[in-house]
Amino acid sequence: MTIKTLAVDSGKYATKACIEGSDGKVNKLKFLTRMDEGKENLGDSESYSVQYEGNRYLLGRQAVTWNPDRSKKSDIHRIATYAAIANLVGNGDQVNVGVGCPLSIYMNPAARKNYKEFLVPHGKQVNITVNRKPTQFTIKRSFVFPESSGMIHMHPEIYGNDTIGVIDIGGLNANCCIYDEMIPKNDVNSMFTLEEGGHVLFARVKAELESACEVSLSDILMDKIMRDGFIHSAPEVSAQIIKRNKRAHVVRIFNECKKNGWPLENMKVVFTGGTSALLKEEIEDVFPWVDLSCLSEEGEFTNAVGFLLGTKKRIF
Repeated sequence: MTIKTLAVDSGKYATKACIEGSDGKVNKLKFLTRMDEGKENLGDSESYSVQYEGNRYLLGRQAVTWNPDRSKKSDIHRIATYAAIANLVGNGDQVNVGVGCPLSIYMNPAARKNYKEFLVPHGKQVNITVNRKPTQFTIKRSFVFPESSGMIHMHPEIYGNDTIGVIDIGGLNANCCIYDEMIPKNDVNSMFTLEEGGHVLFARVKAELESACEVSLSDILMDKIMRDGFIHSAPEVSAQIIKRNKRAHVVRIFNECKKNGWPLENMKVVFTGGTSALLKEEIEDVFPWVDLSCLSEEGEFTNAVGFLLGTKKRIF
């Protein structure tokens, strides 16, 4: 029996997980948080056929269905979490695992306990088959972290004794939270969530591109289009539309922070999250003084790596 320590950040867009190998290097895993029932993986390396509790699922890039609700207390996030763990541990292992939790749930002790017992309860034995490989593991200990706190746990020497604002732009939401000496401030102005994640931005851009450029775009193409910054059939017009929408997205977050009384120009502000990386140029324009080191250091794995370090610290 081996005890493994790892972390899982199951976001609305993608599930990220990491584990420290025997050589000290952090091994990482990522797949899209999309799941369809009763389907099989047709050989895609970024998708998984999963069997769990008598049901079959297709998880990852080939699947279509994603969870639009703010809550992560759902089957898709639980199965994604277990599939990620199964990909990183051996059959029969015990695991210590750190997971992320929505800010609104984390700050309510009863809700946080219910979330933990739903997703990663102590002592739970999980039997799951991923791509026809059966794996059994037992959750030995589990820890729940605020979703936006990964970078704080990565660099407690920098942020541990400071008051900072963290803006975590993910797939569905932008989580904004002020941390004071690594503790989230529990008041309505210091901690709030906006529906300004990547899915929202992509939908706005898609609708405007289809109207202005007279094209029909599938949702599956939008990630590539946003990263390219244009569509080939109308490169100049589409580039302007995408650039304008990306900047407006960041401005909306800036204005909401100001509306909630954040002293932005006089407070250390850090951005994290996969959508933040996509918006890096616009963030530098609207928030020219902020810290973007996490976007280049660990990118969208910042929370997962931070949760791993936080879990190790609590165990050892």
